[in-house]
Formats: sequence, structure tokens, C-alpha cells
Amino acid sequence: MMMCQAKNIHKNKIQAQDLTYLLNQYAQDPMGGGKALPKEVLENLADELAKLPHAGSVLSNNEVAKVSYAKYGFKGYKLDPKAGHAIFWQKELV
Repeated sequence: MMMCQAKNIHKNKIQAQDLTYLLNQYAQDPMGGGKALPKEVLENLADELAKLPHAGSVLSNNEVAKVSYAKYGFKGYKLDPKAGHAIFWQKELV
């Protein structure tokens, strides 16, 4: 399993180009808005993504996923109890 961490993607030029291409292709699809990302966004996308905090979710009993996330530097955390608890939402697509 290979994970691409956006936090470090600006350090790998090929991964940065691939991610920028992928996100631009999505933007051009009707689901992504139907138009290409502006040139200035494309030029700075990888560097800007590297500045964002990242989190992932793993079910507590999924030991394989937990080991994989830990391998790439992720650590478990708990929400502040005063903020409530996480709720998973879904919508069935028909």
C-alpha cells in the first residue's frame, strides 16, 4: 500500500505534477465544477497543500490500516469531549 501525503508532496516533483494533474482533471469534470483550475492555482497547489494539517480516519478494529497509517507518521487522536463526538453521514446515490 502506497500513501501519498500531501504534506510532503511538494518535495517530490513527479508526485506534485501528478496530483496537480489529477485535481485539475477533476475540476474540469461536471462534478468538479466543469472548468480547469486557474494557472496561478496550478502553479502553487502542491506548496499550498503542504501547509494544511492532515487527518485520516480508521476504524478502531482495523489493525492493518492503523499500522499503515502509523508507518507514514500518522498518530491517533481523540476529539475534545466538550465538542461532542464525530458523526458519520451518508447519502445513497440513486
